[in-house]
Amino acid sequence: MTSSVYNYQQNAKLWLPMTAACHDPVNLRTLDKSGNNLHATFGNGATPTTYPTKLATRGYYLDGGDYLDVGLAPLLDFGSTGTVVAFVKPIGIPTTYRCIVAKQDWTTGRNGYSLFANFPVSTRVDIATLITVNAVSVTSPDIDSSQAHFIASRWTGSFIHMYFDGYQGSTPQTINPTSVGWTFKIGTSPSAPNYYFKGNIYFVGAWNYALSELQLRDLEQRLRRQLNDV
Repeated sequence: MTSSVYNYQQNAKLWLPMTAACHDPVNLRTLDKSGNNLHATFGNGATPTTYPTKLATRGYYLDGGDYLDVGLAPLLDFGSTGTVVAFVKPIGIPTTYRCIVAKQDWTTGRNGYSLFANFPVSTRVDIATLITVNAVSVTSPDIDSSQAHFIASRWTGSFIHMYFDGYQGSTPQTINPTSVGWTFKIGTSPSAPNYYFKGNIYFVGAWNYALSELQLRDLEQRLRRQLNDV
């Protein structure tokens, strides 16, 4: 692993930029640019649409029944350290959980890790990380469906850190994720109940180590510039 602060892209285990160039309609997938070939296949667990809808320039719209499936992906079975990032625009205030990224069993012990939107507090939403039974959440500002939100979690072996547009929270890490045997899914969980996400999704990335706060802030600024440039 290269130590330079700005080399995080080349160290990513998963890098899904979801640009037009990465859209593969023939194979119904969006391409991973990490070099690990962890391409995400379009899926639909519930109507009304068939697959995630490609946006005009970047990203996909998930209608509350769509998802992207990376598969079992052993490279994403992280241990004591890891980072997961998503750049999304949620639509509406959830009345149940909404999984953004999950490699986890939600039914028996909740092994693994996930990013999800929790039930609302007034018009605000808890964005949370769940590592097995060890959770941390950050209560968002009012959700603005016209804005994209940068959501990230990193765990260091000692703490789980949660980021939402600069808002931060942390909790001691008392256990490591055990995600072996569970698929990595975007927009849903890999086990019932599915907790589908609704909204636009522009980027997902994952690392087997904890990115620094500086690296996360650099990535957020980079993603926001790219979204505004198209």
